[in-house]
Amino acid sequence: MSKERRTPKGGAGSSQEWGIVARFADGSGAYYYVDERHRDDRGNAAERWGRESQAHRFPSEGEARCVASGMQTNSAAKEYLVVRLASGPKPSRAPSSTSRPAPTQRS
Repeated sequence: MSKERRTPKGGAGSSQEWGIVARFADGSGAYYYVDERHRDDRGNAAERWGRESQAHRFPSEGEARCVASGMQTNSAAKEYLVVRLASGPKPSRAPSSTSRPAPTQRS
């Protein structure tokens, strides 16, 4: 009997992505993300908390759980939860095609 490769039904867009949510005492939450624009003194990207659209997307639940279990708790965060992120377009890191080129200085 031959082994067949299993692919999720629904095409390539149906893969699940996972994120980490910090849940606060008042019931609100914030999503974990990595901000490449800011670096610490060691050169590592800054870790931040924001909206779901900003959330760092982990390819597997296990990978997200591994990162969440290593997070230090503080007085503000009640717990860290691993959640399935809504499928949708990922934020684009490339400039859009409708953006204008940077102005040039004329002499």
